[in-house]
Amino acid sequence: MSDYQFFATPGDLIPGWDAVKNIIDFKFVKEGFRDNPDWPIYRSLIDIPNLGIAHSGRVRGGDAYIIMPHTEPVHITKYHNGPDNWTVQNFKTEYYYSVTFIPEYKHFAYFSLGGYWMEQDVPNLIGHKLFFGVGELSPNNEFLNQFKLLGKSLIKGFNTVKMKPFGQWKVGPEALEMYRNGVRLIPYRADLQYSTIIPQFIVKKTKDNAS
Repeated sequence: MSDYQFFATPGDLIPGWDAVKNIIDFKFVKEGFRDNPDWPIYRSLIDIPNLGIAHSGRVRGGDAYIIMPHTEPVHITKYHNGPDNWTVQNFKTEYYYSVTFIPEYKHFAYFSLGGYWMEQDVPNLIGHKLFFGVGELSPNNEFLNQFKLLGKSLIKGFNTVKMKPFGQWKVGPEALEMYRNGVRLIPYRADLQYSTIIPQFIVKKTKDNAS
């Protein structure tokens, strides 16, 4: 497994991060556009601003971070801000800058942030997605191994739910308590089509209840 999708609060993520933060050696690089080249880069997952607060009612619709080895250079692309150039924001500066995941990165992963999101007075918890980008998928790939170590550590002890048609998701303890108190779990986007999904919790079989 080289990708992870889960519902979690910052409190759910802290134990897993603390368990591996001194073992892994990569950074979190904000993806997107800015009006200056002073790029947000974090060595700690917990340092990411507004972790646990969604900026959009859909997965991959809010903040996202490229995960790469600490020694990997960050490619910042500079654009002239003019009427002939496409931009997603109305920058007032002469130039704007971009960082996106591109093939020039030898190894990277991608972390689409979810979190708490209010939709028409209804509380929701948008899922997080963590997945491997490119690179040699061999057992000797150190970055892939560190990525898997992070992913497995973050979801350790989480419950498993089926969210048809979006597959299986993990749910952290605090996120589970929020769900039990009326917060909806949204695996993709917060509209009526998907907000009515009822999670189907999967109970692990043990020797006592195995069929």
